Amino acid sequence: MRIAFDHQAFCRRPYTGISRYFTRLAAELHTTDSANTRVFAPLHVNAFLDGAPENLVQGKRVPRPPRPLRPVLRRLNEVLARRAIRHFGPDLVHETYYQPRSTAPARVPVVLTVFDLIHERFPDDFPAYDRLLPAKRRAITRAARVVCISERTRQDLLKYYPIPPERTSVVHLGVAPPRPSHPASEAVVAAAAEDEPYLLYVGQRGGYKNFGALLHAYAGSTALRGTVRLLCVGGDALSRAERDQLAALGIADRVRRVSGSDALLAAAYRRAMALVYPSRYEGFGLPLLEAMAHGCPVAASRGGALPEVLGDAGLSFDPADIEEQRRAIETLAISGGTRERLRALGLARVRAFTWQRCARETLAVYRTVLSEPVPAPAGMLLPCTQVPADATAVSEQTPPPGARPVPPALRSLLPLAAAPRRARARGGSAAPRLRSGAPAATR
Repeated sequence: MRIAFDHQAFCRRPYTGISRYFTRLAAELHTTDSANTRVFAPLHVNAFLDGAPENLVQGKRVPRPPRPLRPVLRRLNEVLARRAIRHFGPDLVHETYYQPRSTAPARVPVVLTVFDLIHERFPDDFPAYDRLLPAKRRAITRAARVVCISERTRQDLLKYYPIPPERTSVVHLGVAPPRPSHPASEAVVAAAAEDEPYLLYVGQRGGYKNFGALLHAYAGSTALRGTVRLLCVGGDALSRAERDQLAALGIADRVRRVSGSDALLAAAYRRAMALVYPSRYEGFGLPLLEAMAHGCPVAASRGGALPEVLGDAGLSFDPADIEEQRRAIETLAISGGTRERLRALGLARVRAFTWQRCARETLAVYRTVLSEPVPAPAGMLLPCTQVPADATAVSEQTPPPGARPVPPALRSLLPLAAAPRRARARGGSAAPRLRSGAPAATR
């Protein structure tokens, strides 16, 4: 079975949760005898691919270009990836995000992973010019099977898109084993918290993430603000509006934000009293698993799929109820017995979420798709209840807005993307090009 992953998840930012998922999934599949797996990311900017197994990735990491050139790089990657995938001759293509045109060759089935329905549920959190929904609608329409990372995501998908339930599957994400202690990262975290105990918040903080509610819950507790800090890891730097809110709540000197590598995040989990996750909605909630894997107790909202991930291994609260959130985090901060109980439950809980299991169940989805007749090309687009009526999907023949001739700075990188093809011509390890009309059984 020849499986191709396309470029999309790897060509936007160095670190994203989606690119982490696809890197781990592809790496696990690469170790199996039944799947010849390849990631096609010709000119990518992703850091996770640096540690990928040998021969898994066809592409080269390049510096992230300035903002005006990013659409050009994305378009260039689309063209190069589509050409390289066609030469690979896959039995199936797993598209890694949502773009109007498929990277799969004609009559090759596509699998798509849907992570959440945040754009559909919270359209006001995104700018009017955001064109993700039309592209997502096209991607869902052409997929032979849609993998959802939680049952909640699957239920929401069926609510917003009239896709047959039998074309959907649920495959939970995995979590990596805890990283070894890294003294330099431990020191950074300790300095940020000024060697005080702290509650941990991880990731972006805007909109549906509900970070403001956490600040109100924390500021409203005299038991917390005088003895326990709030440490934020990752996400953008604190905005002016966030700094003003911290000052208004009287906690500007008690909240800190740091960002760094996975080693720093692991150190933050290990040293934290608890992770607090107040989001109004998540398609999964990987930080919960990461925290539990590092022995960090968790208090999380009941938003979206978070209860599905947390089970009974943490404290939960209504994301709209600041008082309930305050009581939950006070309990974790004050009660050492509760923290120890949840630490043990969390370590047991994460054993059910492994990347090996994720790969095994995804491989079963691939086998199901390949056992079915190849569907005819998709016709009419599926409607989505949250897509504006006048929203038009990007034409398959028209480059995205802002596309322009390849500038010299990127044109010089083209030989890097062509290197794997030269390797094939010299008899290298890359897959040979198929003859036109070669039957699927010969791939």
